[in-house]
Amino acid sequence: MIKEEMKEKMKNEAVLRMQELGVEVTDQQNFISANKITTVFVDHENKGICYEALTDEEIKMIHKIEEEREALVYYVIHDKGYWTDGTHFERYSLLYVDSVESDWGLVRKECIKQFGTVFAYVVNVDEPDYTENTEICFKNVSGRIINIS
Repeated sequence: MIKEEMKEKMKNEAVLRMQELGVEVTDQQNFISANKITTVFVDHENKGICYEALTDEEIKMIHKIEEEREALVYYVIHDKGYWTDGTHFERYSLLYVDSVESDWGLVRKECIKQFGTVFAYVVNVDEPDYTENTEICFKNVSGRIINIS
């Protein structure tokens, strides 16, 4: 279990990452003031992006992952991933801050700024065995972050 002092540091780091990612200012403010995690649904086929409310089940999934990984989720991308054969699967890309404070600056400077990647826990809903902790390539579309991996 993460101590409150560390949670606050992780929250501050999450805000810095959202700033680097170019997340909509209103979304940053909602996270700061109400711990509200921005969730976007991305329809890659029709090039649509909209905000989505988290269900109780999704909130439980996030809390479980945060506890297991000693992490703080600050942004959720819900979309379809595609296998090399063209078939797709439902996924959630949970952008997070872990408790390894010594890596935080490096993540912002190199991953986000230099390489256009961000750490995410990607939950494969259809085939849970393919759920993974990874870096995803992202794109900012009008202040909303999408997974382009």
